Amino acid sequence: MDLAILEVFIILGVTIFLFVTELFPVDKIAIFIIVSLILLGLVTPEEGISGFSNTATITVLALMIIAVALEDNGVIAWFTDGLQRLSIFPLLLLIPTFMFLTAGISAFISTTAVVIVFIKIIFQLAERYGIAAGKLLLPVSFAGILGGSCTLMGTSTNLIVNSVAQNRGIEKLGFFEFAWFGLIFLVIGIVVVTIASKFLPKKNVSERLEVDYEINNLITTVTINSNSPLVGKAIQDTFLFKDPEVTLLKLIRNHVVTNAPGRYITLAEQDKLVVMADLENIERISQEENLTQASKALQTAETFSKDQKKKTEQESKETQIQLIEVLVLPGSAFVGSTLNNLKRLKLEGALPIAIKKRKNIRNTTERLIRKDLNQIRIKPGDRILLEITQTELNTLENLEGIVILKMHEPFKAKNNKRKYITATILLAVIAMAASGLLSILASSLTGIGLLLATNSLEMNKIYH
Repeated sequence: MDLAILEVFIILGVTIFLFVTELFPVDKIAIFIIVSLILLGLVTPEEGISGFSNTATITVLALMIIAVALEDNGVIAWFTDGLQRLSIFPLLLLIPTFMFLTAGISAFISTTAVVIVFIKIIFQLAERYGIAAGKLLLPVSFAGILGGSCTLMGTSTNLIVNSVAQNRGIEKLGFFEFAWFGLIFLVIGIVVVTIASKFLPKKNVSERLEVDYEINNLITTVTINSNSPLVGKAIQDTFLFKDPEVTLLKLIRNHVVTNAPGRYITLAEQDKLVVMADLENIERISQEENLTQASKALQTAETFSKDQKKKTEQESKETQIQLIEVLVLPGSAFVGSTLNNLKRLKLEGALPIAIKKRKNIRNTTERLIRKDLNQIRIKPGDRILLEITQTELNTLENLEGIVILKMHEPFKAKNNKRKYITATILLAVIAMAASGLLSILASSLTGIGLLLATNSLEMNKIYH
């Protein structure tokens, strides 16, 4: 056997071994392959990196960028809200419906992106309506693969095969060249998976994760501003009653605390609301309903004059604010403190916003709402959400007794106009590619250009 052939087989064998054992990330293994082929002289350096200039590679990248724009501008969330109505269906109808919708979308958008989105939807439905997530996860994954096989742009594999075929002198494939075969396999797959779904796990995965990893929400206090749309409305007419993602624990008015306030109470300016929600929803309601987190308002009132406040606001625009979650370790100076007096400790300029107790807050709501939020003592294992600038973050890392767990991007309110523009651009990209007016590469790049021209996509997102 020729030595070069033997070397190729050895590289393939080592690659399979690394993929199976997962000793390194997949992308790192791919780089190792390129380097090995070049160092052994099996390909030239130019050939080794030629894949980065392949039209199929750029097309896949362009479609992924469009998927990012869809998520950032709320198109995917918009679609998610519509799917929540399907929760009324029995499971035997819900599975084929989800599979059909997943397949239909993945025929035109990156299969990976679509499956990730549907996984989020499934867990939301599982939490809200008691649907077994384990019954839907595998069907959605299969549907994404089968749907992506129905069109040329549905999956990166089709694009790469088409590109290789063209380079070999074979006529390029049409957009719906193999759609009929894909549809046949999709229908068969939906029928088989629906019948076999009775063998899938019945236990709700989200519940198991919540128990095993103590997943819980944040508790924080927000103040109703004078121009908030909540002023003058009864609780039952607001998101506090209608949104299952946000729980109102207590209402504080003129230093009078009402635990678990009733639906008929009318909200007023300067009311303080102790709410329980995840980070994204806390930030969302603060912006959309014009609410101020109490800890921020307190710090501003105690520390700054009006002129200083304006100066601080201007500086904050120039300095990027980050939200980080820190874990309190045993022996930390934070242990025994409250969220209110925590800022008096050496926090290196960080502002505490909310607290996440070590135990599952869902099971201890009654205990917590009987205390003022500022009276809840910090214990080892609790997590604290801090607002901090990048400069202050570097110094915070030197503090003992805490560990930085996560960094969160600040929530940005979705612009309805951009949402509709982005959805229209996606449909235009699909229409141009499907009609043959432009190639998939040209139509996807045109879509990115339109997203940039309408300010529906930022350059830093493309770089990222």
